[in-house]
Amino acid sequence: MPRLLALLTSASLLAACAQSVTATQRTDDAGAPADAPIIVDAPIAIDAGSPVPVDAPRPDVDGGLPPVTDDCLRGTWCWERPVPTGETVVAAVTPAASSLAFVTEGGTLASFDGTRWTTRLLTLPGQATGLFVGADGEVVVTVVEPISQRQRWIVELRGDAQRVIRLEGGGYVSNPQAGGDALWAAGSRELFRRRGATWERIAGPAGSPVIGGLRVVGPDEVIALESWGSGSGTGVLHRYRAGAWEVLVDFRPFEYRVEGPIVAQGGALWMRTYDTGAREPGVIRVVGAEVQSVELPRGLGSINLYSVGDAVWLVDGARAWAREGDDWTPVTGFPGRAYGVIVGFSVDVAWVLSNGLHRRRRGEWERVGEPDQPTGNFWDFNGQPSLVSYRPAGFLTLAGMPRPSWRLDAFDGRGDVRSDSPPVDGVGYLDTADGVIVVRGGALGESFSWPRGMGGGGAVMGGSAAGVWAWAGDDRLVGRVDGTWSDVEGPAFADAPRAAGYTVNAVQYTADARLFVAATMVTGDKQVRRRVFVREGDVWRQVAAEMGVFGRTEGVFVVGDRAGEMWLGLSGLYRYDGMVATLVAPDLDVQALSRRADGGVVLLTPTTVETYSAGGSLLGRVDLPPVRAHFTRVHRSAASGTVRVANASGQVMRYTP
Repeated sequence: MPRLLALLTSASLLAACAQSVTATQRTDDAGAPADAPIIVDAPIAIDAGSPVPVDAPRPDVDGGLPPVTDDCLRGTWCWERPVPTGETVVAAVTPAASSLAFVTEGGTLASFDGTRWTTRLLTLPGQATGLFVGADGEVVVTVVEPISQRQRWIVELRGDAQRVIRLEGGGYVSNPQAGGDALWAAGSRELFRRRGATWERIAGPAGSPVIGGLRVVGPDEVIALESWGSGSGTGVLHRYRAGAWEVLVDFRPFEYRVEGPIVAQGGALWMRTYDTGAREPGVIRVVGAEVQSVELPRGLGSINLYSVGDAVWLVDGARAWAREGDDWTPVTGFPGRAYGVIVGFSVDVAWVLSNGLHRRRRGEWERVGEPDQPTGNFWDFNGQPSLVSYRPAGFLTLAGMPRPSWRLDAFDGRGDVRSDSPPVDGVGYLDTADGVIVVRGGALGESFSWPRGMGGGGAVMGGSAAGVWAWAGDDRLVGRVDGTWSDVEGPAFADAPRAAGYTVNAVQYTADARLFVAATMVTGDKQVRRRVFVREGDVWRQVAAEMGVFGRTEGVFVVGDRAGEMWLGLSGLYRYDGMVATLVAPDLDVQALSRRADGGVVLLTPTTVETYSAGGSLLGRVDLPPVRAHFTRVHRSAASGTVRVANASGQVMRYTP
């Protein structure tokens, strides 16, 4: 049994059964108004053949992709920064005081036992929307097709076994909750219930309104909030009990609309309201069939309600209050925001899983995992990768064994970094607010100011031991060679009007004094031209050209330290031998290039990391995991073959071969 599921069956979890919190709320949608209570038809079985043995093989979705694990085991990916994940959390549960389990939109299931994190990438057919963890270690995840919501599923996991149940019809499904011996989930306009091993569909209230909130309140009793957009204009609270629907509260006589989620605390159901006339948010609680208005703190905007242990929390932007008796008490130091995932086991133990991961214990907040941090390229120091930290200025370096973590070695007294040029022949450059810093062998060296009129500020630049050049705008480049600044006119797109202008994507100045420029031009007729040029003497020469796709983010890359050993990345990969650029691999949609010490190259595509020899032969390919993170930097260790990918927010994933 994997450690994650073993963890969820530990004694600390057996005592705390089945809580579930779903983060996202659907957009209200129009529907028919509710009629009088009706008796629902006999429950409809979901796809007669869909219940399958618990040990059924996993579906082909994600088949063959390297899994995400917590220890970077061989053949797997893991998150190195932040730990435990850089993905967006969509649902979480707190089965015990010191533990937490959550699922991300990309399907990473993470658990914390009070000491360490355990993660696992689930095999899901779509995007996760809700999570349930049972006392016996069962994990249930609700899943939807993320774009059209035409398909939806429930995924059950026990140990290594998984079964995927395709639900009837399209729409949403979320918010799995336990009640007695049954497990419930909310559909767009219906409920789903499991007894034993079979899920069944239960038709919603009369008129098939959109369900905007669900709360299981008894062994066979469910409260559902009809969305205010379904025809009533205000919302209706329905109760399903003993096979029948009835109206618990019709909010149409009130002068506000009622919105989910439903928070059940202290024998009452708490919900948000919005007075469209006064344009003010509000909160009500329903006790039995009585509706009570709750006084709120002043000056609120867009609010949300959460169940945190045995308390109700009110969140407005970056502020939060906990309900204590008849008063709202500010939650000091609240690190979250109004729309995200907030759960808790008790008043003193709470988790905020938006704007990073934070835990509250005994009134104090602590960050779990690293914050987003603006970063640049990978730099290689003696075979070990570092990331340039833009703010604060410094290098993020690896430290600690057996599982390394990233720590910041800050530059004291230096301005923020705005762009960087990784080392070529051992020399790299950092563009800061105070000027350009030369880095030799990993140590900061001399610095110099930009020439008058340029001002730096995030210039696209590239250099080597021979000097550094940068794009100055207005079709000009400036360079510093042998301590002297000079400037030259940029290259021209021969097949396009000069007046169209272009964007420089990369600049590289080689050790043998060749200046390369990679650029993109978009003309008024939506034609996208992608080009690489080299300056030899006083003449620019085009060495590679492709047409791009309008509206798609595409870069052009050039790496290398000598004119005869250059690699060019457009949609395909090119090898430039000093005279001719030869297409090595077409249709890759290159996202990043990193030169290897042996003259080969490592490239990143939207779905793979590929390694090529100096002669252009494919040496290896690793599929990226299906996580929802856009990576734009790549590094491969020459000694171990370990692959790392990163993005501009400082998020790093690692693959261990």
